[in-house]
Amino acid sequence: MFALVDCNSFYVSCERLFNPSLRTKPLIVLSNNDGCIISRSTEAKELGIPMGGAYFKVKKEFEAKGGVSVSSNYCLYQDVSQRVMRELEALAPQIEVYSIDEAFLCLKGFSSKELLAWGKKIKKTIYQNIGIPVSVGIAPTKVLAKMAGQIAKNNHLFNGVCFLESIVTQEKFMADFPIECLWGIGRKSALKLRSFNIKTALDFKNFSNTYLVQKTLTKTGRQIQDELRGISCLGLNAIQERKAITSTRSFGRGVYSLEELQEAIANYVTKAAEKLRQQQSCCKLLSLYIRTSPFQDTSQYSRYAHFEFPHPTNDTLKMIKCAHNVLKDIYRPGYKYQKAGVILSHLIQENQIQLDFFQQQENSKLIKSLDRINQQFGSLSIKSASCGTENKWRMKSEYKSKRYTTQWSEIAEVKCI
Repeated sequence: MFALVDCNSFYVSCERLFNPSLRTKPLIVLSNNDGCIISRSTEAKELGIPMGGAYFKVKKEFEAKGGVSVSSNYCLYQDVSQRVMRELEALAPQIEVYSIDEAFLCLKGFSSKELLAWGKKIKKTIYQNIGIPVSVGIAPTKVLAKMAGQIAKNNHLFNGVCFLESIVTQEKFMADFPIECLWGIGRKSALKLRSFNIKTALDFKNFSNTYLVQKTLTKTGRQIQDELRGISCLGLNAIQERKAITSTRSFGRGVYSLEELQEAIANYVTKAAEKLRQQQSCCKLLSLYIRTSPFQDTSQYSRYAHFEFPHPTNDTLKMIKCAHNVLKDIYRPGYKYQKAGVILSHLIQENQIQLDFFQQQENSKLIKSLDRINQQFGSLSIKSASCGTENKWRMKSEYKSKRYTTQWSEIAEVKCI
């Protein structure tokens, strides 16, 4: 048996955690630069606020109905996520952190009679100890557990915990479960399956031409079908390593100068390199892009380029230097740049690197010291001078809440009357 624990409207729940006045109001969380809607409360969904929609289109009407909007606060969300995952690690034999708000749990050793009560205990413990509401889906495979999690979240009769134990129960819900909502089936895959008259998860389970499934959706599609049939093909991965690390942002205002672009790129490289070292990896390829806004009536320009390191590295200073050299090659003056990004790929574990006799010693001791200081006093407490200090290009966050759990100066205050 597997369980999928999913935090309900996670970003919204984090915002409400330290601001109780928001708990009954329609609430939405905005993306970088306050552009799009990335999380909605139940009250906001009932008002018809679209997921991923442009905020400026609904702002006036939403606020007129008492709605509140906040800028995304990823420092807060990441910290709350880590607290949730620590609680889950104490409650389950094995855990796979699937995303910032989801985790798969292995339920080996539990009897069927204990599972529903255990799921309710998970839900109660997370809410009591962290304050975040969760939904729990329990089933014999990961695909079925993911489906159970969606049912638990959307069907109020389950009160947040759905256990798909018997085949009869599984098929009952599969019959009404659209194929495009199934975990692992994207939009294009769903269109292909619908061409075979496969419209629901039950249709997919009962489709007998397994050769055609594998030919159309590769081995992964065949495994998803087997998982619907109760055959566990997707094991639990305790550690998930990124295949690439991306750091990208839109600017709060148009950027024209090379110097400001260099500041932004240096900051993006620094953040990406920190993530790289956290998973004890090095990268072989650094890619970089800059572009103007396609939505503005100005001259358009975009370029993408990359640099391949002679030897894999996770040295921030070396990567900033190389990124700046690439930027100088692709930068063109006179354009109003709106976005830039850095991608680190061709990743390899530190302990698997083949050293070269003539390779220069990297600043490993210096970088490790910087990481320790930044972990203790906050990200970017110490950084390269090339990152700048004012960063006037930074994205807009006009409605951002405080970093209640990661910044001493913004810690929540309790006033006694």
